[in-house]
Amino acid sequence: MTYNIYNKLTTLFRNNNHDKQRVLYELCDILESYEYKDYNIDNLNEILNFLVSKIHTENDSKLKDQISEAITLVFMYQQVKEFNFDSIILVLDNLSDFALSNLLEVLGQSNNSSYLNLLEQYKNHSNNLVREAAYNAISNLCSSR
Repeated sequence: MTYNIYNKLTTLFRNNNHDKQRVLYELCDILESYEYKDYNIDNLNEILNFLVSKIHTENDSKLKDQISEAITLVFMYQQVKEFNFDSIILVLDNLSDFALSNLLEVLGQSNNSSYLNLLEQYKNHSNNLVREAAYNAISNLCSSR
């Protein structure tokens, strides 16, 4: 029997913020673990879609930061084949600088040059982390052409 983080994630997200934080930390640990370095975790697309839906609806900024970090780790350590990156764009204006920088990095993984204009707008952002993420994302998109 395989461990199903997706079921735990969807169950604990119905609870309090402490439980949400705990399962997000667990997910991040799993994503960074050596055990999953050669293959994707189960229910990867469902996890990713769930996280994006929660970053849209979550009110707690710390949880949004954690969700954005988990999304970034999915793209860093897993092989995401299909994903609607437009769903991320809808939430960018409602994020902390930390979460924004994470999701800009994710857009850089899209291989979609249509996001270049959007990313260019963040090159002059007041926060250094956001500016750096925009430059990295642009660099990733340009090198993937």
